[in-house]
Amino acid sequence: MTKSPSKPELWTGQDISEDGQGYLDAQATAEENAAEAIRKQNEADDREMFTKAFVEAGGKKADAAEAWQMKRNERAATAASRAETSAEDTTRRRARSVL
Repeated sequence: MTKSPSKPELWTGQDISEDGQGYLDAQATAEENAAEAIRKQNEADDREMFTKAFVEAGGKKADAAEAWQMKRNERAATAASRAETSAEDTTRRRARSVL
């Protein structure tokens, strides 16, 4: 049997006919893995561009990783704040619509 839980391209026609849902699950897992690999590569590329710009602006390469993390944390905090504000606004609108 050639079934692989994350590589649907290895499944034979017989494998698929015997376990259709398993094949669909394998496809979904493969798509998730591909998306994660792209996300990681994009992250690495972004970090590399940031490091290059940081050094070109006069920063030390050794300090770029810390600056990158600080920038990421700032973005995360901003996104979380926006999400919280949006949730609060939604709650207020729902409460008002009930009144």
